[in-house]
Amino acid sequence: MHGYPKRVSRRQRNILLGLGIVTAGAVIWVGWIVKPLIDRGFFETATPDKYVASRGANLKAIRNALMLYHDSEGQFPAANGWLDAIRPRMQTNKMTAEEAETKIIRPDLTGKPGAFGYAINSAAAGKYKDDAGPASTVLVYESTEERANASGEPDLSDGRLGITIDGKLVP
Repeated sequence: MHGYPKRVSRRQRNILLGLGIVTAGAVIWVGWIVKPLIDRGFFETATPDKYVASRGANLKAIRNALMLYHDSEGQFPAANGWLDAIRPRMQTNKMTAEEAETKIIRPDLTGKPGAFGYAINSAAAGKYKDDAGPASTVLVYESTEERANASGEPDLSDGRLGITIDGKLVP
């Protein structure tokens, strides 16, 4: 009886044997699908690319951090400490502290101690996003003020950029 208990009928033995074949077939089938993915490095952990600061990328990163703050606190941070409030929410993944810091420094001010170059719209600061104005309201913008936690009314003259509450870059 090939190692099966005597209580197992021939029909039951055939069912168990069939399940074994089906299981082995499934393993072969899954291996046939997965092996090419493994060979191509699909399951390998990707090394993050080095962050390259740019005007648009920085504004998007700042806006994302502001939205994370908004989602957890129910409002945007106050104007007098907004940059300090969002720093813990800046996505840094495996970045060094220096690389992460480049997200909040306007690229043309890199290397200038204490210079940041971004300001929050004071009309949006401390407010729930729907109370800050329409989705097209500028939330953060490149400012002539270079200090941290700058705020004011957006002035996008002279080619400065801003980003709206809904995430669109505007000149």
